[in-house]
Amino acid sequence: MYTLSDLIQGAIKYMGIDAFDTRIATGGSTTTLVDTNLTDKYGDDEIIDGTVVVTRDAAGANASPEGQFSRISLYVESTNTATVDTALTDGIATGDTCMIVSPEYPLRIIKEIVNDALRDVGKIGVTYTPTVDATYTNVYTIPYPFEDIKSVYVSYVSNDELISKYISFTRYWQHDNTGLAINTSDSCLLELHDTPESTETVYVMCEAYHPKVNAYSDAIDSSIPVPMITLLVADKLMQWHGVTDANANYANKIQAELAEAKRIAMPKKFSHGTRFLTWGDS
Repeated sequence: MYTLSDLIQGAIKYMGIDAFDTRIATGGSTTTLVDTNLTDKYGDDEIIDGTVVVTRDAAGANASPEGQFSRISLYVESTNTATVDTALTDGIATGDTCMIVSPEYPLRIIKEIVNDALRDVGKIGVTYTPTVDATYTNVYTIPYPFEDIKSVYVSYVSNDELISKYISFTRYWQHDNTGLAINTSDSCLLELHDTPESTETVYVMCEAYHPKVNAYSDAIDSSIPVPMITLLVADKLMQWHGVTDANANYANKIQAELAEAKRIAMPKKFSHGTRFLTWGDS
């Protein structure tokens, strides 16, 4: 699974060697990174507003806190200790590999740019499993990011064989979580023509913009090619930071590779044909 943390790491690397520093921790905790080899590297508080990203757990088993990140709120040169403002789930340990992202690229800005880039991709094909609304037996609650419905189907197991079939729906309307039809952005109700059996699972095929991401483990939809979204974020981040003589070569490289990545593979959407689970270019 490609996550927000993976995307941030990939995009920052395109910014050039001055944008990040890869370190091997000599100690730490849930709120600190210690690296005694940082002596004379940074002055007191020099990297405040930068970010610590744990890129590899020392045990090599992808264990916590691998992938987690947090803003740097304090740096003490005499102890080579960076303190973060949001505690990690588990402490940074000796041997963990960490990326220190320059404060020139604040985490809050990176997240905004990532979500802008995901929206710029456009609507993507999404299969969503809705929940039955408490007021009904054949009505399902659909959150607004997924309201552009293309088709609905059910799957069930019969004689050890997975069976899937399309089903029809009669209407689709807004509600206020009590079943009242009103104009609200909370969610929508999808009324099926027939009530599914208890053994059947309902799936909704739709097109939607990518949900916003915020946590390190938030997944980037697999329909979006990794090289393209990484380069798109890198390009937006470079433009936000500003292109200078020092980073112009990096900026040109990003734009050239982004153009090629877009040409090779754009996210696919559900085809509007009648075949079951058919995918096609948008």
